[in-house]
Amino acid sequence: MRAGDCASRCQIYLRANDTDPSRKLQASGAGGMLLNISKGDYNIGLFQTEAVAGVQTDEKGEGRDLLAGATSALMVQNHCASNFRFATVIWGGGTGAAPPLEVNQYDGQARVAVDAAPHVDGFQIMLGAGEARLYMFNNALSAMNATKPAITLH
Repeated sequence: MRAGDCASRCQIYLRANDTDPSRKLQASGAGGMLLNISKGDYNIGLFQTEAVAGVQTDEKGEGRDLLAGATSALMVQNHCASNFRFATVIWGGGTGAAPPLEVNQYDGQARVAVDAAPHVDGFQIMLGAGEARLYMFNNALSAMNATKPAITLH
């Protein structure tokens, strides 16, 4: 797969024997959302809004750039159907970037993602057996700095 092959949606398979998951993520174009994830069996889904470039005028006559607020979404699924997993991730803004929004599984509302184990370096996602989480990223927002230390995934 070449960079940029995922125009509006794409799926990436990461398996426990992948020695460097970040290579697959970068090659798929997911690096803008997810730089790296700890080793494990995951299905990663990438979704982009299909906006048309240009300026849209609202009812007040004010124009706005259609792509300025374009949203991307990333789904992380634990591919293992028999075991839960804590996945350590580095979001696209790099170590220390603010977390994305997570879509709540029960009410569909997007809220700031919460680290499942804040006492552990990196951002932790707890995934039940076969469970998936959906994260939303606004392409117009720049990453804010957080207080987490730099980490390396092994």
